[in-house]
Amino acid sequence: MIADDIAKIVKEVMSDDPVHGWPHVERVRAIALEIAKSYEGVDLEALEVAALLHDIARNGVRSGDHALRSAEVARQILELAGWPEERIDKVVDAILAHSYSAGREPTTLEGEILSDADKIDALGAIGVARALMYGGAIGRGIEETLEHMRSKLLRLPSLMRTEIGRKMAEERVKYVKSFIEQLEAELAWLRERGKGSSDI
Repeated sequence: MIADDIAKIVKEVMSDDPVHGWPHVERVRAIALEIAKSYEGVDLEALEVAALLHDIARNGVRSGDHALRSAEVARQILELAGWPEERIDKVVDAILAHSYSAGREPTTLEGEILSDADKIDALGAIGVARALMYGGAIGRGIEETLEHMRSKLLRLPSLMRTEIGRKMAEERVKYVKSFIEQLEAELAWLRERGKGSSDI
């Protein structure tokens, strides 16, 4: 199965960074395949390959259109593997449309599922951990990371494209809301005592 070979390549190439590295890829693959169980007509192999390759060109790069770069790399790999063009197009479409910031619309069911799976991994306890790790890595303080959670993470359930994805996102966002409320309360307590700052 080509997905097994792709997984070996991706694991070798990508870092162990849990924010956007191999651990994230594994989680997105698992979530995508779980969502796909509820839908008929999904090209499971194309979906799995797209999940495996969706961040292949992101590895350590924080600027630019990583979805576009990853889609280009995916096309090259699959063409070398001799995949039919119509299946490559499914993978490329899914990768192009998964990015929150790029704002592209998926045109296939596989693309909708991958988009949901990637966003679901940004929610729940794992999503909070990822937001905090990413914030620390790029020099964000707690207040700035908190604003990122409010403005981006809390919006994600409304961006889900599948019913199953929406249910999963709504369940996970409960934890994010609870975490934000607790963090806001602790920061407010510090501010009341003149101890708070954006550098906390």
